Amino acid sequence: MSPPRLHRWVLHPLLLAAYPVLFLFAENVEDQMTFEALWFPLGAAIGGAAVLLLLGTAIFRNVHRAGIAASVLVAAFFGFGHAWNLVGEFLGDQGILLAVWAVAAGIGLLVAWRVRARARFATPYLNLFVAIPLILTLVGLADFAFARASPRAVADSRGGPLAGHNAERPDIYYLIFDRYAGSPALERHFDFDNEPFLRELEARGFYVPRDSMANYPKTGLSLTSSLNMEYLDGDELNADAATPADQGVINRRFQDHLAVPASLKELGYEFVLIPSYWTPTASNVDADITLRYDGASEFWLELVETTLAGSLTTPSDEVDSLSKELRNYTLYQLDRLREVPQLSGPQFVLAHFLIPHPPYVFDRDGSEVTAGEAADRGGEEKYLRQLEFTNTKILEMIDEIQARPSDDPPVIIIQADEGPFPARYAANGETFQWDQATGNELEIKFRILNAIRLPGVDPEDAGLYQSITPVNTFRVVLNAVFDVDLPLLDDRVYAHADYLHFYDFIDVTDEIPNWPASDS
Repeated sequence: MSPPRLHRWVLHPLLLAAYPVLFLFAENVEDQMTFEALWFPLGAAIGGAAVLLLLGTAIFRNVHRAGIAASVLVAAFFGFGHAWNLVGEFLGDQGILLAVWAVAAGIGLLVAWRVRARARFATPYLNLFVAIPLILTLVGLADFAFARASPRAVADSRGGPLAGHNAERPDIYYLIFDRYAGSPALERHFDFDNEPFLRELEARGFYVPRDSMANYPKTGLSLTSSLNMEYLDGDELNADAATPADQGVINRRFQDHLAVPASLKELGYEFVLIPSYWTPTASNVDADITLRYDGASEFWLELVETTLAGSLTTPSDEVDSLSKELRNYTLYQLDRLREVPQLSGPQFVLAHFLIPHPPYVFDRDGSEVTAGEAADRGGEEKYLRQLEFTNTKILEMIDEIQARPSDDPPVIIIQADEGPFPARYAANGETFQWDQATGNELEIKFRILNAIRLPGVDPEDAGLYQSITPVNTFRVVLNAVFDVDLPLLDDRVYAHADYLHFYDFIDVTDEIPNWPASDS
């Protein structure tokens, strides 16, 4: 019996190259706003497989044998990182797996060389074998495509709290430092005294609420809430989510009209966005200027890490390419922030920095962290070293921003969106039960850095207090700057059951020890 007519088309190397790219994209789909990050990696993978197929055809003088050889090489390239993740802890030495991998690939190439005529009969079955998981992945991505194509309800800022206001318009900076823990958490759980840095902020005119908490445990939740000055509706978000774990719902809402920047634009503010490499904060419909680093996307960096190229051990005296690229993102952001005071007109500046958030690519003096240094240090030490670097850069930024001569000194808000994850979370990941978290674990996660500079007014008379949470930050700031009367909300802290039930919010305010303090 002759094989199906599909034997004429050697598709399996191309399909096999496409599969890991599409699979990784689907696995991280909640962090993606569009398909833009997918096209270059997908094209590069398929193009590379096509080149291998052409070269193999020239060498083997047979496209079917060349297809087997190309598929072997594609599988070896994209599979090495996953194999290392599975057995790396057991083997300890990546060189052992590399040797085994080379032998296995060599055997596969030898098989391709020796099968000769039988390769033609294997082709349709190899095509089918690779096509099935690829099709299943594409079906999963169809939900993603449909959600992005569906009309989205957006807020209308017209008639908002600042409508018709004609007072002075100082620049307003909202600078987010991801996972920067509050001073009490750093002292009690990291044995780190951050008071010298906080006193430097106070010396520069900041009010520092040391008892501040995040309202939510993830960036998309926190920033959407703080920039809308409202708590989130879990039932509404669940209704819009494709699954209970669909983080894309809140991430897309961050990119729609947010109350604070939309209202400020009504007053003639220019909205300047300086995003990190994390895709959900990379854009907003109201941004007039987006100063984004033109480098590899977050998705591309993650994909490279799963391949043979990204998984090979970096010598201890070198810095791996992924760390270099992530450093470049942050350094670019810091450089661009220096340019903002030179722009004309009132500016609302939103910058999201992934420091002291991992990966830990800065030592305390700003130098690169080599692979050997990273391996020798524990996660807590690496976190604190990057936090010390962050402190230095924050003070430098403040001094540069405030050095601009102006009749209206800028308002500056320096805030974390969340604290670091407690150690027990690392062992449980997405299934960590936040309703079973200890008081100490909740304190580590929710106590945050918060510092607010309101020039020309007494901060406490303006409404600031030690336990203020981000949902009230702009209510106080807009009241003080524009003389409006936004009521303050009760300060509450919400976790969720786990990250597989992302919008099932649970109030953990009363579970956090020693909060709020009596003077707040």
